[in-house]
Amino acid sequence: MRTAHHNCRVLAALFIVCIFPFTGCDRQQLEERQVNVVFRFDDYSATSSTEMELKIIDAFRNNETPITFGVIPFICAGDPHDPIPTGTVPLTARKGSILKTGVEDGILDVALHGSLTRRPMVSNIWNSPVLIAAFR
Repeated sequence: MRTAHHNCRVLAALFIVCIFPFTGCDRQQLEERQVNVVFRFDDYSATSSTEMELKIIDAFRNNETPITFGVIPFICAGDPHDPIPTGTVPLTARKGSILKTGVEDGILDVALHGSLTRRPMVSNIWNSPVLIAAFR
């Protein structure tokens, strides 16, 4: 009977074999390859630092480099670690205007980072015996 540990190793090997051709990791000379880089800033919300975000946008604008902002349209009004909802704060008009201007200028792409963030996403998958065994 195959163990979960064996099955996890087989899945990991299949994943690597299937993904490897798409990574650009081949024997091609470095000079012949094009490297694409994507910049993303997450957690743009009503409670995030507008001053810092404007500096980030200006830095990318000055270098004519686009950036994607992961936006949270609604954020918890209270303690984000509290499991009991305490109301939400929507994205402000100023924050929306900043996004709109960045998009119109062609320097900013907007992505949905989550419609509502109440507390950090905690998953028990990292405590899974199968996953722990696979990385031993």
